[in-house]
Amino acid sequence: MSGGPQRNSLLMFLKDVEAVIKAGGRGVVVGRNVFRHRNPAGVVKAIKAIVHDGFSPEEAIKFVE
Repeated sequence: MSGGPQRNSLLMFLKDVEAVIKAGGRGVVVGRNVFRHRNPAGVVKAIKAIVHDGFSPEEAIKFVE
């Protein structure tokens, strides 16, 4: 996954990340969906949880709240 449009919902973005990993992707390269969020560090933790730890988007979003 490389970039993509700004999502209106963080959960939608995290579902995109999950879909990439389930399709065989090994990681993601993203920008605006992280840096434009009010808690970019939390979003990075959520992405890591999906990519490396097998969390679902619904589980991973808790790192952002």
